Amino acid sequence: MNNNTTRLNLGCSSYLLPGWVNVDCRALPGVDIVTDLEKRPWPWEDNSADEIYASHVLEHLVAPLAAIMEIHRVLRPGGTAKIIVPHANGILAHAIGHKYLFGMQWFRDLSGNPDHQNDVGRLFSNAKFYLRVTYHRAPQKRYILPWQWFWNCSFERQQRWECLGIIHPGEIEWMATKMAPASWAVRNIK
Repeated sequence: MNNNTTRLNLGCSSYLLPGWVNVDCRALPGVDIVTDLEKRPWPWEDNSADEIYASHVLEHLVAPLAAIMEIHRVLRPGGTAKIIVPHANGILAHAIGHKYLFGMQWFRDLSGNPDHQNDVGRLFSNAKFYLRVTYHRAPQKRYILPWQWFWNCSFERQQRWECLGIIHPGEIEWMATKMAPASWAVRNIK
């Protein structure tokens, strides 16, 4: 694989990012690399990417935690991952073809709990969460923006929003930085 690969747009479909390596499981126009993200190891070397973007990809995979481990392997220390998934309470989460449901705790365990029961450890630092009411590529209604801003002010408010059930969050956006090797506490995740 090309050693100059630094930014990967995983599961891009027709959402191509200029200057990025656009990756999908189908040979669509503009896709640079066709690969099945279910098969590991992925075709990139360890510590070879500065940024990884995966929007609406993990919910299509049978083993999303294994994909996170691959993202961690491929990212350079200090590299960033941005992942967007439908929230389990939102209508998009229950679409045909989705194999996994996500809540905020799933991502919180990757970025804040070194003694987690799955032995994931603290793989990522500087994790930030953002909840949205509507699909991120759809235009946001102006009356929704203050609501989202209010509930995204703190993690505690985000947790309350997730549990309240008044207007369910539609998506979770998670951004994090890969930690340096000295701080890893990881065993094999299958």
